Amino acid sequence: MGDMGIRFSKKQPGVQNPDSRNVWELADKVSTGKKWRNGIFFKSKTDLDTFISNSPAREFWLSGEMRAEDIRSIFRFLVMESILRKSKGQGGVEVLLFIRSTFFLDEVQSEVPFTDVKDQYCEVYTALNSLQQGSKTVGLDKLRSQLNDLTQDPVIKDDLSAVYADYMTAAAARINLENCILSIL
Repeated sequence: MGDMGIRFSKKQPGVQNPDSRNVWELADKVSTGKKWRNGIFFKSKTDLDTFISNSPAREFWLSGEMRAEDIRSIFRFLVMESILRKSKGQGGVEVLLFIRSTFFLDEVQSEVPFTDVKDQYCEVYTALNSLQQGSKTVGLDKLRSQLNDLTQDPVIKDDLSAVYADYMTAAAARINLENCILSIL
């Protein structure tokens, strides 16, 4: 009689890393292990996507649950905010400028479909735009805090969190099925 317990598959990083119990932890895990103080090494959304697809979030990123571009944008934003928290000085400014060019395209709407219950989007956009234009008067700590607040936006809590929970449930079911088949053999 075989072991019916869950064996964590190397093919499924989201499940292999049980400490990534939610999307915030998974986004943080994506940015772990790099030295972000010196800035970022990607210059486009495609570079960011490649970085994510080569990270511990690979299987989640490539899963059917992540096909919708809105959901992918939300996860990209979480990863970039996690990188921002780990960056310092000029590296942090570089991350902020990347966030501006990737997610805050105009005054009205973001690449990420924020609900923006605290009405911060316009203020964040204005600060990021000023930073992009070379202003030295931007309050970086306040801007970082506002971007962190946006990671708790209902669209992330409700939409992306639900997608990740569905992914984790399906991944655990696949592993349970694999373990059952292996125990019969």
